[in-house]
Amino acid sequence: MNYTDNECPVCHRKFTDDDDVVVCPDCGTPHHRDCWNTLQHCANAQLHGSDFAYVNPITPRERYTDNADAAEPRIRIRAVRCPQCGGMNTRGSDRCEHCGANLENDPRRVAPGIGALNTDIIPPNVVIDGIPADEEAAYIGMGSTGYIYRFLAMDRRQTKMSWNWGGAIFGPLWLFYRKMYKTGLLYIVLSLLVAVACIPQGFGDFIRSFAALYAQAPDYYTLMAFIQDHMPAINYWQYYLFTGFSFAVRILLAFFGDYLYRRKVSSSILNIRTQASNMEQYMYLLRRKGGTSVLMPFLFLLYYVYIQTAVITGIALLLGR
Repeated sequence: MNYTDNECPVCHRKFTDDDDVVVCPDCGTPHHRDCWNTLQHCANAQLHGSDFAYVNPITPRERYTDNADAAEPRIRIRAVRCPQCGGMNTRGSDRCEHCGANLENDPRRVAPGIGALNTDIIPPNVVIDGIPADEEAAYIGMGSTGYIYRFLAMDRRQTKMSWNWGGAIFGPLWLFYRKMYKTGLLYIVLSLLVAVACIPQGFGDFIRSFAALYAQAPDYYTLMAFIQDHMPAINYWQYYLFTGFSFAVRILLAFFGDYLYRRKVSSSILNIRTQASNMEQYMYLLRRKGGTSVLMPFLFLLYYVYIQTAVITGIALLLGR
């Protein structure tokens, strides 16, 4: 336990790293050994028996070093509340840093969610953007070890670039799968603008003619023949704009998808910290608001195939193109 810069209740001098400190076994109050020997009892002995427990007025900022980056010391986040005194402790502590209570059998000393993280690869207390790896793992869920490994690699290299297979292969579907809805909405707006710019001349007249033919209930082959003969072709610049946009999105998500997701993870977790009142609620919110979504990519596909097509058709008719 670290009592550096706290006052001894007897001599009122601050403890240093070199001091020999004696902690009261009843309430956890620290003393200089000489002061304890002089007083022969705890300075707060009169409070014993009244559920009094010493609370460290200064939370020491313990530092540790990630083996993968020994040149950069990082600050541990305190996330385990002592059941006896209520003080917050560094995850993994055997004893409370404030009152000395035994935490070895307290399941909260290791945060829930650690099972999603391969601790043989990523130590759970490694900190990324001020957040322990196991908390990020609880938020990320499936695939957390791979993402956190790349986050750490980007942090060490001081770069925003990485390689994300999900973004490269699935493009915007990956955004919605990882609940990156703001970025996904930006893609929807941009893709709609590109699609409108790529509407071929005469598309509105084609839609009107096709609707008139369809009202006559022709057979399938007649409809296909009409589409083949009358569907207006897009210009070369429209073709390159449309295909170039789709290709550019995948390239950007392939190289910068991890960076975008890292920002999403850290900002969401820091926001969740302001909402949670205890560790149990905090871990619950991490899992509920994080993780992945199967429904949203499905809804995006429905929008892209049906709704966006209807919107583009409506715009073409409105513009008279």
